[in-house]
Order: sequence, then C-alpha cells, then structure tokens
Amino acid sequence: MQRFRKISAFALSLLVLFSSIGLTLSAHFCMGEIQDFALFSHASTCGMTAPVSPCNNPESSNSGNIADQGCCEDLTMIVDGQQVIKTETLSVQEINLITVFAWSYLISVNLPSAEVDSYKDYTPPLIERDIPVFVQSFLI
Repeated sequence: MQRFRKISAFALSLLVLFSSIGLTLSAHFCMGEIQDFALFSHASTCGMTAPVSPCNNPESSNSGNIADQGCCEDLTMIVDGQQVIKTETLSVQEINLITVFAWSYLISVNLPSAEVDSYKDYTPPLIERDIPVFVQSFLI
C-alpha cells in the first residue's frame, strides 16, 4: 500500500509538471519527408531553403529536378502551458459530509478486533511423574 501511494504521488506530480510547462515542437520537411525533429528548440535545416517555395509554382515545376527547386518546409507547433494552477477549497458543508461519510463507513465495517488471550494467565497442571524419563531405558 505504501508503494502504491508513492507511485501515485509521483505520477500526479509529473502530471502537474507537464500540464504547467510549455512545449515547442519543430520539424523540418524536405521534399515531403521529415529531415529533422526537435523538442524545445527549432529544427535544423538541410540548407536548401528558398525565400519562395517553387514547389507550388507551376512554371518552375517543369525543370524536372525537385531537389534543385528547394522544396523545404518548416513546421513549428507551440503548446502553451498552464500559467496559474488553481486550487479549490472545500466548503464547510462538504467537509462535514465527508466526515460523516467516513465515520459511518468505519462504524459499519467490521474491523478485526484484537482477541483477548484467555490462556495467558492459565498455569499448566503439575506433573505427577516425569513420563519421558519413565519410558526411556538407559544402558549402562
């Protein structure tokens, strides 16, 4: 049970951490294929960048070689994290409801009681004769 509490506390703390930080995903595509992918930074380019992409220009697509046209594209996705983590407080009625529920549950459940040892103060009867010695045969 203690191990489960530690694991769940760690998992919930990671959930709060990842929901509060922001992420930057960046990818660089060349000729429709991904060339570089970066997390928290910008992806490096392949060096074939052009100010205007000739991939969409029908006049330049007749040249035949796509690599000469510089068909590269950068894709950046920014995920903003939560800036303020709100904490909720319980009202007095909610606290009373939880307390009454917990007490009623504990009363209704049959908790194992510590059994009283009735033999604790019992003294064994006195031995009239020592039977193991009486049964044994001693060879001399």
